Amino acid sequence: MKADQTESGRSYWLTKHARDQLSRRQIKKREVEEVIDNHHLILPDKEKKENQRFIGITANGKELKLVVEKDSNPLKVITVIETS
Repeated sequence: MKADQTESGRSYWLTKHARDQLSRRQIKKREVEEVIDNHHLILPDKEKKENQRFIGITANGKELKLVVEKDSNPLKVITVIETS
């Protein structure tokens, strides 16, 4: 799968599950990119130790949690959840 890039140039790709969740939860891809570039917190994932959670607030005020595969390059986004 071809990787996309954020505005700051960070490479990432969305799993099928993450793409489905964007559609289902009405989250825009650019909002995911904002959190990748500007997250304020990184935590270990509660369910799988090999994953991390990036938490950040988008320009329009949504707080998103991205579950990503730890140390992946390009960054593998597994799912996206709106927490606010």
